Amino acid sequence: MMKYLTALTLLLLIDINLYCQNTSQWNPDNFSFSELTFHSTACNGTCPQVSLHLRKDKLIEVSRKIYKSKGVVDSSLSGNFIGVLDNKNYNSVLILLSTINWDTLSFSNSWCCDAPIKTILISYNGKYKKFKSMTPPEITYELFDDLIKLASKIKLTKYNKPLDFEDYN
Repeated sequence: MMKYLTALTLLLLIDINLYCQNTSQWNPDNFSFSELTFHSTACNGTCPQVSLHLRKDKLIEVSRKIYKSKGVVDSSLSGNFIGVLDNKNYNSVLILLSTINWDTLSFSNSWCCDAPIKTILISYNGKYKKFKSMTPPEITYELFDDLIKLASKIKLTKYNKPLDFEDYN
């Protein structure tokens, strides 16, 4: 009986150790960002429709459709824009990106209602991941809100040619 309890205790300790190792593998300090593409679709209201591409060198491309009211586009704020992201906004995005464990993140396959569909394609640490959902996980809320605000309000040079954003296909 004692051998059984000892073996059981040993297995339990090994299991706990493996669990702790697996949950602590993500280290925000080791996050190395390369680029991201983000999309948020419009809704049946005034949700902005935005696409944003950000690279490590801070080059940013934005395509946005901003609504004054339901179905009424604000043409002065809408269109395609390019530029270089300032350090404050870039660092803010990096901090939010680094807090998410992209290796284990999963999005639900939910397409339920009138809400924007969020898509993010991200290259980091030599990896590439794609996520898309109408109901992304809570850990992404702050990042996605920040990206939508950034894409909607940032002052960039208007670009009169089409921008080609990668999508989740």
